[in-house]
Amino acid sequence: MQRAYNSLLFLILNLLTGFAAAQDVEQTFSLGKEQMVMKHYDAASLAFERVLYFGQGKYQTECLGYLADMSMAQNETAKAIQYYGRASVASKEPALSTWFSLRKCSALLKQKETKLALIELLGQPNNLPDTLTRYKNFLLGITWFNEFDFEASRISFKEALQVDDIAEKNAVDSLFYALSKIKHPNPKTAKTLSIFFPGAGQFYAGDIKNGINSLLLTGAFLALGISTAIRYSLVDAFGSVLPWFQRYYMGGYNRAERIAEERLREKQNKIFKGLLLQFQ
Repeated sequence: MQRAYNSLLFLILNLLTGFAAAQDVEQTFSLGKEQMVMKHYDAASLAFERVLYFGQGKYQTECLGYLADMSMAQNETAKAIQYYGRASVASKEPALSTWFSLRKCSALLKQKETKLALIELLGQPNNLPDTLTRYKNFLLGITWFNEFDFEASRISFKEALQVDDIAEKNAVDSLFYALSKIKHPNPKTAKTLSIFFPGAGQFYAGDIKNGINSLLLTGAFLALGISTAIRYSLVDAFGSVLPWFQRYYMGGYNRAERIAEERLREKQNKIFKGLLLQFQ
């Protein structure tokens, strides 16, 4: 008899505790949303994490999505990527799962993880709702641009627009046509020029200061090497001066290539900003 009484008491206590916990989860979730609206992100995060821990799966997708959004708002991109990934897996609705996956791709692009973003984007289903399809193509346009596949980027950006956005699609074509005309400075040309004449690659790329520095440094070490060879011997010149000359000579032509790449990228980024304006 006592055993039956204890079992009944245990069951009642469990039911009461479960009801109280359910009430607490509801209240904590509401508190988290209130704190998030007021941009009290630390308090909101604590509330949502508590719901995830004690909620037994209730509000799981919502909490993960909110935690991801708050992480993005605070520029904590790595955390946002994790939360969006978890939210995508947790969601039972295919469209919502895809939305979180695309938000994860956006975070990956923000962190310049373009190859990971591309893998994720290409793995998305093709039969998506129109809004999600266009968002996916928009992200693909950004990804392909950063991968220097400008033709694939052009196609993706155009597919991200509404079907009847003829003027905007023509604007995208015009911007990519302007992009195709950007040939200068060519990084390989800059490197080759500096191999044959130190500093020439930097001059070609428009960086006069670094061009002068490269010319003077390599010229000074060359003169020092000749002077050492005349005063002492070729062995002394090769042993003491050549390593320094080689360091600055090789560093000069590699730097010329990087400078040209940066200048070329600056010009391409102006086109990229123009493309993004088409979607505002």
